[in-house]
Amino acid sequence: MKRFITVFSAFIGLTMMASCEDWTGFNHLSDLTTLPKVSQEFIAKHFGSNVKVREFERDAEDNTYNVELRNGYEFEFDVQGALIEVSATDRKDIAVDIVTDILPANAVNYLDDEDRLDDIDDIKVLRTGEYYVSIDKALADVNYWFDKDGNLTQKLKDY
Repeated sequence: MKRFITVFSAFIGLTMMASCEDWTGFNHLSDLTTLPKVSQEFIAKHFGSNVKVREFERDAEDNTYNVELRNGYEFEFDVQGALIEVSATDRKDIAVDIVTDILPANAVNYLDDEDRLDDIDDIKVLRTGEYYVSIDKALADVNYWFDKDGNLTQKLKDY
């Protein structure tokens, strides 16, 4: 009986490990080949071809792709590969080159004039073509909304 339990436990453990895509919790960029080419190129442009992926999934209900990189960035892309959202976790900020690649020049200039270009935690590209930008800092949160041309439409501060 003791031998049966040992063999059965080993079988269950091996079955569970085999059912995991990558039991270390990390995948490589090559696993993202199911992403639309535009999304693959965006990630490769900003993070190189050896970027490590923590989690990658397709949300069939929303028809989107969610990608979480090992370096703390999270992305959501639509089915055509257009960026819907990018955020930086673990109290990191989104790199300026990514911000300037996503936002229109007017929004970039406005945020640069406010000296907030390198403080951005989250950017959403809304279905209307407008942009939502979030800055979450210890002393104050600021949220910006820009129209599709990058003109500021709303700014909310939370102290």
